[in-house]
Amino acid sequence: MSAHIQTALAALQSAGFPFTEVVADSRFRRQPHQDYYWYIANVGTFSDGRPWLTVSAGDARENGGVYKATFTWRSYRYGELTAADRWSLRTERKVKEAERTVQLTQDQEAARRRACLIWSKARPGHHPYLARKGIQAGNTRVSGKFLVVPVYALDGNLVNAQTIAADGDKSVLTGARFADTYHPIRFHGINQSRCLLAEGFATAMTLHVEAGDPVICAFCADNLVRLAKRLPREFPGVKDWIVCGDADPVGRAKAIEAAKILGGRWVVPDFTGLPAGPKDSDFNDLVRLQREVQP
Repeated sequence: MSAHIQTALAALQSAGFPFTEVVADSRFRRQPHQDYYWYIANVGTFSDGRPWLTVSAGDARENGGVYKATFTWRSYRYGELTAADRWSLRTERKVKEAERTVQLTQDQEAARRRACLIWSKARPGHHPYLARKGIQAGNTRVSGKFLVVPVYALDGNLVNAQTIAADGDKSVLTGARFADTYHPIRFHGINQSRCLLAEGFATAMTLHVEAGDPVICAFCADNLVRLAKRLPREFPGVKDWIVCGDADPVGRAKAIEAAKILGGRWVVPDFTGLPAGPKDSDFNDLVRLQREVQP
């Protein structure tokens, strides 16, 4: 099996995934400090005792997100399997899926408790990331060297926590719920007919200050679409949705898709006439550059 794991790891790395190990325990695993990269590795044996390994991986910033793998590696070729092999594979897959469902529920509950503990111990305060981005703290707190952004499910319960270092390095809790989560900025869904939907916290806070509207932070481009499928049902009072994407191919595509689902409008920043760098793509970058060129 170790040979399979090393081959799978090499294939992952060749495909651009920065993992340094493959743990075959059927659990959803993210890359530390680059938690948009994920993989799941399943291991088992065929009826004659031969081991098999499958690895599915993806990038939450790309199409597919954390629901559909963009990379798959198998230690076998399906067309070369016997009927007994295929039956054994299907049986073990069903067992692994059931185990993963139970484990997922347990992991999410444990992570939810960690998030609540982190949030309860953190305190309001100044953080270098806020100063660097030129944004207000809003409903964030500081824990040690990190800015803590609470992550909520649509029912209003705290389920995760995003931590941001001074250099902008972001991370969420391992095993925590992330799909369909959000961070509201002056949004409560009651008597609010218009709302903006944006990707990251700095972008969302910038939009709130500049436009004055309530904003929902989706944390990533793929979550724009996931939230768009649920927001009208959860907050029927909002009639005017404006999806504010990043000006990169994925951000634009997801903003358009989310706007179509919501029946709303979409917009991405326009850097025409501004000294934009290769990494400038969101509305926080836009406002910063506009301020730099103002006399």
